[in-house]
Amino acid sequence: MNDLQQKHEQAKSTYAAALANLELARHTYDNGAGKAFAEAKKHRESLATQLDGEKQASERAKATLAEAVCQSNGARTADVTQALSDRRNADDMVDQLSALLSEADRLVESAHAEASTAGRTYMAAYEAAAQRWAEMNVLAALAQCGEQIARAMAVKAPNGLPYPIRYERGEAGNLDASSEQLVIKELRALAEQCDTRPYVQEIGTVDLGAMEQQDVLSAAAIHKRFRTAEVQ
Repeated sequence: MNDLQQKHEQAKSTYAAALANLELARHTYDNGAGKAFAEAKKHRESLATQLDGEKQASERAKATLAEAVCQSNGARTADVTQALSDRRNADDMVDQLSALLSEADRLVESAHAEASTAGRTYMAAYEAAAQRWAEMNVLAALAQCGEQIARAMAVKAPNGLPYPIRYERGEAGNLDASSEQLVIKELRALAEQCDTRPYVQEIGTVDLGAMEQQDVLSAAAIHKRFRTAEVQ
């Protein structure tokens, strides 16, 4: 086993460890803080919808009361009494749901901080696994073809100078380059046609569910959020 093959085997082991760490971080997020944040956010949205409905009901109750008072010329008739009760009930529901929504907002903020903490761990594990895969992939290619490519790049004239290799014949004219320059040029041209993220087929992508990656809080913001929660 040559040096490149040994490095490749080491890279495979390192990648396997990084992949296991990613799978753990992904599972922890999906079934822990990420799930809790999604549920808290959904509950908050449900309460907000209910509150909007109750506010509309309150406005209708106020309009009904005003009409009843107008029709009774200010007298407390049965219709006025019923309309007054309906308005008070509607206002009470608005107050109760407003309080519940405020509590839900607090819970969402707390869940957001927890999810951001787990999300940052998840994203860091993903980046580490992607990088370890890239290293393993490079060393696999070098172990398989590196020696042959290196021999092609090393060719020189008897005087020790690089042979000028002619390429791009035709209308573009004849251009000279060393063996090394030509290999690098052609490999770069091939690379431009290749998938830049082949590791996605192996490790997938980062999916934070109800939280967009740009919404993940910074470490400082998470600390501040937790400190604020302690004070409350």
